[in-house]
Parts: sequence; C-alpha cells; structure tokens
Amino acid sequence: MKRLYVCIALIGAVICASTAALVLLKNAGAELLSCIDECLEGIEMKDKDISGELEALDESWGDYYVKASFITRSSSLDDVSGSVARLRSLLKVSPDEFAAELNSVRYRVELLYESQIPHWRSVF
Repeated sequence: MKRLYVCIALIGAVICASTAALVLLKNAGAELLSCIDECLEGIEMKDKDISGELEALDESWGDYYVKASFITRSSSLDDVSGSVARLRSLLKVSPDEFAAELNSVRYRVELLYESQIPHWRSVF
C-alpha cells in the first residue's frame, strides 16, 4: 500500500511541475508577444521610431530565453535567437522584411508553447 501512495505522490509531483512549467512559459511568452505587437504597431506607423520597442523586445527575449531554456530544447530557442538578432539590421534595410521576421518569431514562440503541452498522441 505504501508503494501505491508513493506512486500517486510522484505522479502528482510530475503533474504539478509540468503545470508550473507551462504557466511560466505562457506568462513569459505573453510578455514577449506583447513586445512583438508593439513593434508591429510601430512599423505600421511609418514615421514612428521604434528603437525603444525594439530594445524592450530584446530584453523580453532575454528573459524568455532564460526561462524557456529550463523547459524546452535549446536548438529551437537558438533559431529564434538568430531571428531576434537579425531584427535591427532588417529594420534598417526593409520594414517589410522586419515585419515578416517579427511574425516568424511570433509563430515560433507560439509553437514552442504548443509543443510543451502534453497530448495523448505524444504519450502513446
């Protein structure tokens, strides 16, 4: 009977840790996505300087990277880091390419969160 209690406690601990990791990833992702939205809004207003929003995006990505690196594979995070690093140069070259790269970062951040949600198809 003690083994059953230990197994239930272990399964409960795994479920709690997984839920906490998902909440952490979602909150960090929401902050990053709001920074992306601010940059996209700024680029739509063609005469607005978005260097402040881009700086906030860089800082938000750094925070997200630290939090997400405990939860997900670093190879998928490194791809997004490359895209975030290219944003400053893309802004100088072409606002359309900048917006496309921002949307790419948005999609990959959402995909990182979705890939961490447990599904029956991934369990079996």
